[in-house]
Amino acid sequence: MRASLHPFHQRSRFGLPYEKLLQPVLESILQTTLHHTDSPTDTMDFWSDKYFVEVKTRTDNYHYTQSFIQKDGWILPFCKMIRAKQETAGGKKVVFFYYWTADKSLWRWDYDESILSSCKTEIPFWHRDKQQQIFIPENHWTRVL
Repeated sequence: MRASLHPFHQRSRFGLPYEKLLQPVLESILQTTLHHTDSPTDTMDFWSDKYFVEVKTRTDNYHYTQSFIQKDGWILPFCKMIRAKQETAGGKKVVFFYYWTADKSLWRWDYDESILSSCKTEIPFWHRDKQQQIFIPENHWTRVL
C-alpha cells in the first residue's frame, strides 16, 4: 500500500507542471533566462541574475471561490515577504505571479515593501498549513496574460 503524499508535496506536484508551462512566458515578460531554484522547499520558484520569482497556481475552486479571495486580496505566505526583503536588499528584484487555471489569467505583483504595512496579515481559518499569510489587494496586481 502506498502512503499518501503530505499536503505540501501534493500542492508542489500540482504546481510544478504549471511552472514549467509558464517559464517561457515569464522569461518573455521579465526579459531574462530563469532557472528553477535548487530545492522544492525553497521560498521562491525561479532565479536569474536580476530576479527571484514565485508562481502561485490556483484552480477555480481554490478555497471557497475566486471572488472570496479577490475580496480580501490574494494571499502569499509571510515567509516569502521576509525572503523578498532580503533579496531586494541584496539588489535583486522579486516578482510574484498568480496563475488562475479557470480563465488562464496570469497576474503580476512586483514586491513593494512600502505597501505591506497596509496589508492584512493573519493565519486564515481555512489555511491547511496554518501558516501566516499576507493579503495583497487585487488592485496591486497587474494582469499580464
